[in-house]
Parts: sequence; C-alpha cells; structure tokens
Amino acid sequence: MSRRIAVVGAGPAGCHLAACLSNAGHDVTVCEVARDLCDAIDHDGIHLAGAVTLDARVARPVGSVEDLAADPPDTRLLAVEAPATPH
Repeated sequence: MSRRIAVVGAGPAGCHLAACLSNAGHDVTVCEVARDLCDAIDHDGIHLAGAVTLDARVARPVGSVEDLAADPPDTRLLAVEAPATPH
C-alpha cells in the first residue's frame, strides 16, 4: 500500500530515507529549508553514492513545514540535526 510521506530534512539521513521510500513506491515529499537543496532535488532527484548507490525522484520538494499543511501527508518523518529542533 502506497503512502504519502513527508521527510523533513534533506541531509544525508533524510535523502537516504526519502530515496528508499520513493523507490519502494511511496509518494514522498522532502521538506528542506535550504532552497538550493530543494532546487537540486527538484531538478536532479536524489543521488547518493557510497557503500550503496541510490537514485530516486520524489513527488515534490518544499521549503517549509507550512507548505506541507496545504496537502498534508499520511506520515511525517523528521531527519534533522539536533540543533535544528526546538529546545
């Protein structure tokens, strides 16, 4: 069953998670505040190379969590660095 999933954070962990979920057939939105990362994901998709190579396209990149409110996903996953979370 395909789910609509938002991954908040497009660092290494968030991109890995988003790529795996997208390749598994889920409708994935990536939320990232760094506009250059959003633009790169929108234009080129996700490409990770290392012990495993992953290539994926996501449904859409967005620049803020407020953008998710217009079309809320079924599931939201946080993949942000600890300093980025509220204290």
